[in-house]
Amino acid sequence: MSVSKNYLTKTNVLEAISISKLIVNDNLVGKRLSNSDEEKGNLEKYNQNVKSKIEVFKNKYGGNTPNKLLRLFLNDYLVKKGYADKFETKGFPYYGQIINPYVWAAITKKDNTYSSGKTSFFPQLYILINNLDIHFGFCYGNYVKTDDKCVNIVKSDNRIKQQLLDISNQNREIHVFSSYDQINNINNPELKFNNFQDIDDNWTKDVHVIDIIKETEISDDIDEKISQTLDGLFELLLKTSEIEHPDSIKTEVKQIKNEYPIISRLLSNKKQVIFYGPPGTGKTYQANNFIHSSGIQGYDLLKETLSDQRIFSVTIYEPRDGRVRELKEGETFKYIWNDENSKNSGSRGGRNYQNFFEEIQEGDIAFAYTAVEPKGYTTIVKCTQKSADYLIFEIIKQFKGPRYKQIKESPLFVNSRLRAGTMSFSLLKLSEKDIKAIMALSNEISPNILGINFEPSKEMKKNTQFVTFHPSFAYEDFIEGLRPVTDENGKISYNIEDGIFKKISYDAFNVLLDHAGLNVSWEESTDIPDLTSKDKEILKKLAPKVPFYLIIDEINRGDMSRIFGELITLLEADKRYCEDNELVTTLPYSKNKFAIPPNLYIIGTMNTADKSIALVDIALRRRFGFIEMMPDYNVLEKNLTSSDKKIQEIYDLAILVLKNINENILKNYDRDHQIGHSYLLKLKESKSRSDAIENLCFIWYYEILPLMQEYFYDSPKKLKQVIGDGFIEIENHSFSCKDHLEGEIFIKTLQKMVMSEKILPETEE
Repeated sequence: MSVSKNYLTKTNVLEAISISKLIVNDNLVGKRLSNSDEEKGNLEKYNQNVKSKIEVFKNKYGGNTPNKLLRLFLNDYLVKKGYADKFETKGFPYYGQIINPYVWAAITKKDNTYSSGKTSFFPQLYILINNLDIHFGFCYGNYVKTDDKCVNIVKSDNRIKQQLLDISNQNREIHVFSSYDQINNINNPELKFNNFQDIDDNWTKDVHVIDIIKETEISDDIDEKISQTLDGLFELLLKTSEIEHPDSIKTEVKQIKNEYPIISRLLSNKKQVIFYGPPGTGKTYQANNFIHSSGIQGYDLLKETLSDQRIFSVTIYEPRDGRVRELKEGETFKYIWNDENSKNSGSRGGRNYQNFFEEIQEGDIAFAYTAVEPKGYTTIVKCTQKSADYLIFEIIKQFKGPRYKQIKESPLFVNSRLRAGTMSFSLLKLSEKDIKAIMALSNEISPNILGINFEPSKEMKKNTQFVTFHPSFAYEDFIEGLRPVTDENGKISYNIEDGIFKKISYDAFNVLLDHAGLNVSWEESTDIPDLTSKDKEILKKLAPKVPFYLIIDEINRGDMSRIFGELITLLEADKRYCEDNELVTTLPYSKNKFAIPPNLYIIGTMNTADKSIALVDIALRRRFGFIEMMPDYNVLEKNLTSSDKKIQEIYDLAILVLKNINENILKNYDRDHQIGHSYLLKLKESKSRSDAIENLCFIWYYEILPLMQEYFYDSPKKLKQVIGDGFIEIENHSFSCKDHLEGEIFIKTLQKMVMSEKILPETEE
């Protein structure tokens, strides 16, 4: 049966519990699976009892395992909450490195710091089904430390504390445990929060806030109960994950709404715009808030994935392995991994990639590649028996698959492990991309023949990407370039790796195609699809409604001409794909045909203190629109307000100081080196006059004054003309800073500076 939006039901949860019971009853908890004498019995019991039950489950629920259903449920939950761009789901099956008596899936924040096991480092909302119950709620990952910010932040937020008190005292279904053993879930110490101090004293990295439903109490509305519990804990997840709630940006967005028509019009006409101005004028802030104003954070893109299924590639060496390509359907052959000679010598009989031999299991499908002529995939086989020394394969079908030349030349196999060397591996687990490529080049096979199914799933495509240019940033980082990779045998090969611009181009165009209802996609490492004039016209009209944005911070710090390369021409609005004068180019490394989608917009920020706009390449300048952003004292006057007159005095002085400094910079330097208003916005958090003075002192000595020293490092007298003599001393054509002033002395020195009509009389050098 096909899986509906009710991913979790009373029936399939109970069936998952029954699988966990089998693992416990067969004494398989914590055991490993292999063909060694010590563990062979475990493998036989697992395959006969547990794996067979999982297969029945999969057949009943559209090819989905219990773990996959949990992940599908959580994915759908994230989409409905509108946070699929901030969080992701991870799962853990019954068998990983060892056999577990439970199946588990969790929501955790997206983070590229950790390539694997990332749920262990962050807070999470999770669902776990074991042999006794299903429980779900909030906990921290195993690698979270006691002093991590995500733990201590709860103790400093009274709103979260109040929520925890309400949960602890009003919701009888949710329990708070000081720690929770997922396997031996008895005698777990339960906590009761009666006041904020209880939370301060007992909140640790081991806390679990969960709802537990025993097997006999699971009802038909189990999915609703899980959603309600996760809803109640979602703000706790947001806070501990340091994810901002969308409501918190609404007021900030309204403040800059008047700028939107200009930005929108420029992007519509040019497709790219640059915010430029002195440091601290809110350029990146403006870019982010313009994008946030749409309320769109990303788009769901439907795609087909292989889920938990897998297919291997096995290389046949004739005559050693026999003439497999001549065998009939149903016949079998033995694939020897360890022969007597290799056992005695300690080698593996010429076979390599032992890890895949250990991974392949009975029932797994493989494509057999014949290493001699015709040098290509010829046979679909199924592993029917596995021992420590050999595999038995059954012939499923003979077919004409891709030959070695096609694998080396077809763009479908770009960056594939199949291209490394000369197909010299014995056994390899194929990637989903490789499986699809082999199928695309073999008309005779289908998912049904392989016993697999590609399931439709939603993938959230974030519509904004952020990158910072710097002097060493190159075309290879931005568009595409060669990167060395080393395989398990130490061999070095070079893969073509896509840069951020190419990646967001794929996403932008595929979402546009999906919204237009066109049954085509731009696959990675392939040419941009060739569309009819009618289809292009549809996409052209739809493009403004499905915008994607690439924010390039510090755009002038990189060598823009070198980074953009041949795409400089393609940036023009009328040269975009689907436009009247569209241009398609061939990229130098991949040789793919590439064009820029009509719905991809570029927003750059440029600090004019680093480089003047006049120094930007003329060819690039005419392809961008420009919006100047200068210090805005109105923003400060609106934000730096307080009912406390003593605090307001400091706010007013700070604004006056900034105006005074910028007027003097205009006289002694130029308009590009003024000081932006955003430096002073941090003052608005001040809670008292002394707090405001301390904050202003910090901003002055550690942010503003260092900028002044940099601007006038070779003109000390000009620096004195800008900020006076209260903070620096001039000696022998150089300057030094006086000792830091604090408190009211610091304030009086600033007042003296702004009260002087002319800070320093000009003297002869």
